[in-house]
Amino acid sequence: MINIDEAIDLIPKSISNGIQRKIQLLGSTNRSFKLQKAKISYVLRIDDNHTKDLKIDRLKESLVLNNAARAQIAPEVIFEDHKHGILVTLFIKGSPWLKKDFHDPKKIKILAKLLHEIHALPEVGYSFKPKEIAKNYISNIGAHSDYYDFSNKCMKIIADLGCTQDQCCCHNDIHGSNLIQGERLMVLDWEYAFDNSPMFELASISSYHNLNKASNLLFLDEYYGSQGQYLYNEFLTQKRLFDAIYWLWLAVRQANSPNESQINTLQEIRERLL
Repeated sequence: MINIDEAIDLIPKSISNGIQRKIQLLGSTNRSFKLQKAKISYVLRIDDNHTKDLKIDRLKESLVLNNAARAQIAPEVIFEDHKHGILVTLFIKGSPWLKKDFHDPKKIKILAKLLHEIHALPEVGYSFKPKEIAKNYISNIGAHSDYYDFSNKCMKIIADLGCTQDQCCCHNDIHGSNLIQGERLMVLDWEYAFDNSPMFELASISSYHNLNKASNLLFLDEYYGSQGQYLYNEFLTQKRLFDAIYWLWLAVRQANSPNESQINTLQEIRERLL
């Protein structure tokens, strides 16, 4: 795993010359830095210790990210080096969404419109396969971990619910840190993008941000055209599928980078699944 200075040595001089400040940004899967220059800034992203454990496909991510950038819903890609786990994108000025934004009826309508733009992108060419993803996560938890027994419960839930249908390009990781409101709403971090069900995308956003039933129905109505009540049971099924996958992802994170907030979230999701 390379450090920031080694990464900067590997990127073109047209990018690295004139860097005035290197500012580390928050991130759960990678290490990201703002490279600030006099008139322009970039984001340098480097793989972290556990990136390989999550089996993230950087070539797939690059394909989707470039499609999204052309649609003006993601930052422009400036440089890529998959061998060394380096990505440089244009820094987007703006503010990340907060948890309260996902409960605001006006913002829910904006988000539904953005999802239509994401789902209209060219297909990724790689289908979302919950059971394969779950097996990989469990293999990184370890049989002697405190989380191993419940990981098998999650695997059963995922196997019982089966594959998602009606697939299109989905981001699969929409939360506040990945939404930047500048001149227009932009989406960051496309590494979990797959061809997937739009319903799963909506359900994941709802579960991640603990939307109440009224917000859920508004979200469904805005996306599907006043069909929320008829689709609600399917929506709840997809929420359960997401919770099982998300619990496993968090368990891998906790095994590699323990922290108290992850423990609390793991417990909350566990209680929803029981």
